[in-house]
Amino acid sequence: MRKGSVTKAKSVVPVIGESGFVRYFVSRDAVVCVGSPLTRVKLCRVAFGNDGSVYVSFPYMTHKRGLLSPLSVASNRPANEPITFDLASEGVSVGVDVKFSHHASGVVHFSRTGLDARLPERNSFPLDSAGGRVFELRAYRLGSFRRIEKQKGKDLYLTTNFDTHSPLAVCVEGLWLRKSDIETDRVEGIPGAIHVGPRARFVRKDDGSERTFFLLAQPDSPLRGHVLALNVSQVPLARGTDAPAMVFLGGVSVTDSGATGCLAFLYPYDGPQSPREPDRA
Repeated sequence: MRKGSVTKAKSVVPVIGESGFVRYFVSRDAVVCVGSPLTRVKLCRVAFGNDGSVYVSFPYMTHKRGLLSPLSVASNRPANEPITFDLASEGVSVGVDVKFSHHASGVVHFSRTGLDARLPERNSFPLDSAGGRVFELRAYRLGSFRRIEKQKGKDLYLTTNFDTHSPLAVCVEGLWLRKSDIETDRVEGIPGAIHVGPRARFVRKDDGSERTFFLLAQPDSPLRGHVLALNVSQVPLARGTDAPAMVFLGGVSVTDSGATGCLAFLYPYDGPQSPREPDRA
């Protein structure tokens, strides 16, 4: 390289798949990012397993000590009543970032190589079913997330840009959708498809609001009838959040008793070590 010259990273050319009226990005994994006038940062990485399982990892935040826990909400709780969760009572504190897995069978859990204790897990919906919410990640005060200094040519970056301002908090949603439901406009919760993919804009009928989703599928997927829909939107800053933080909910399902349950984590966690905290192998 000549002195003073600059090598630019090659941009990956997205592969676009098509099924009927639905178009989608085709990749085994992707990095979900957010851009603003001040910076561009990475929020999480999503990947697919050979059997169609969905994996979400969170290596881009500086703080690595967190709290993982199962959560449950009783079926008779008033819908609009605020609720406070105690993650510490049933949780596991860890000193590393973890991976969330939603297996094709419907089993969901947290994991990390080097942790010798079983981390929280539960049963959610199988991925060959109609679909549902895979995860929701809320990221607060983005200054502690890894910036995109140079885009690696091998990675697919799915970036939501805020052109006029820099949000203090964003929410990443991952929905597992049937292509046929997108085509026929029968997707519960996000009806009114205006056009479909690979960036699909949906209009809610209840309030007319719009959300844009990246539609993503793996190449040669055994679950060809589905796509993972990823949205990044601005949300209010949580009360008392004066430092960078992540809150995650995944594997939502309803139990036989009617209670709604999921897995959750909170980063960073600065409380006492959990009695169940696993040691590094």
